[in-house]
Amino acid sequence: HEKARSAKEKVTWKKIGIRYHPTLQETPSTVWIYGDKVAIVVWGEQPLVTLIRSKQVAHSYRAFFDVLWKEAKK
Repeated sequence: HEKARSAKEKVTWKKIGIRYHPTLQETPSTVWIYGDKVAIVVWGEQPLVTLIRSKQVAHSYRAFFDVLWKEAKK
């Protein structure tokens, strides 16, 4: 979590919220949820992106995010 916390100190955007979940570790992937789409990005030598266009899947990922956000620490 120290690496993530030091990254937070470098963020200069005013409308961004960052929290840390006590049980989650750093992973090579990122999930972006927007509208009815979920993009799963696996960062590596050759990044891989999977885009899912589904209201149900986006709703599910958003609900999961909300649970993690409520449990996470500022």
